[in-house]
Amino acid sequence: MELGRAPRLFQRLICNNGADAVELLEHVATLTRQRAEALREHGTRKWSADSGQPFVLLVVDELADVIAYLPDHGLRKRANAALQSIVSQGRAPGVCVLGQLQDPRKTVIEFRHLFPTRIAMRLDEPEQVDMVLGDGVRDRGASAHEIDESTPGVAWVKLDGHREPQRARAFHSTDADLDELSAYVLAGQLDAPRALSRTETAA
Repeated sequence: MELGRAPRLFQRLICNNGADAVELLEHVATLTRQRAEALREHGTRKWSADSGQPFVLLVVDELADVIAYLPDHGLRKRANAALQSIVSQGRAPGVCVLGQLQDPRKTVIEFRHLFPTRIAMRLDEPEQVDMVLGDGVRDRGASAHEIDESTPGVAWVKLDGHREPQRARAFHSTDADLDELSAYVLAGQLDAPRALSRTETAA
């Protein structure tokens, strides 16, 4: 629903979790493999902005709907295979997956360890913190289960290769912000969008 506010920011936007969504995942998985092969042929180890290829961002707003809750077993299996292929191979070819879900149990997502950056917003149970961020992270201070309801946007972040988690806070994007961003991207405005104030960016 939120992404539908600015559909033209995306090359393709699918608002259901059926066959069209799975076909898109498979398309991105194929693209990832083709890019990796092209990089190998050119002796390049990783994607860069100078490659002439755009960075690809795949946003899956409710990951569980596609990989766990699809009633069609065949589609569910295809979705899981495609996503695992992308997240395991996409970093070097410049393909990134932003996956969001509300239920972090292993029965829902078995390959969460393949996401190099994991973000935990407010969670219900202490055990869920380690589910999302990794074993032992809660003991190192990532208390996502203690985030107060009065502080929306607060989260704990765990980056691959970094032992310590980091506390962060996302700013709130209003409909007006999305409209302004769309106008800036699509109409070629010369002036950049309004800079956020310190109070809006403060954690």
